Amino acid sequence: MDDREQTAQPALDSGAREAMSAISVVIASKVGAPFLDQCLESLHSEALLLGAEVIVVMPDESAYATRIAREFPWARVVTAPELRKTLGL
Repeated sequence: MDDREQTAQPALDSGAREAMSAISVVIASKVGAPFLDQCLESLHSEALLLGAEVIVVMPDESAYATRIAREFPWARVVTAPELRKTLGL
């Protein structure tokens, strides 16, 4: 890396570097169980090993979304009710 490349990159303090994940995995789900559960189970060890951020986007705040958040606390569940109309649900 030459001097120009080094100065072009924003400087981050150590706290900011630790807060950022190098990898983000976003899962948009409308089908639910058992597929989403299996997907998250298969990602678990790799996500932890790599320090990856895992985000699950679901179309509503259902009991299923609550269960996913409880059973997979290392994944962040985001509900987007406006997706219901877009997805035709």
